[in-house]
Amino acid sequence: MSKRNYYPQGYLGKIAYHAIKGNVDKVVYFTNRHVETYGPMTTEDLQITKRLMKDLSKEYKLIG
Repeated sequence: MSKRNYYPQGYLGKIAYHAIKGNVDKVVYFTNRHVETYGPMTTEDLQITKRLMKDLSKEYKLIG
């Protein structure tokens, strides 16, 4: 059985999604999970999260 990495960017996608949706408690939860699993958030992690948030906000403007 192969071991898959279901979160190739850790929990950054979930953090970005819930930040866009305004779910502060979920942002805190997934940030803590990311830190527990992968270590402290790096500058690169923050940049990726910002990019994901930007992409998601564009996507949601197109949808609704």
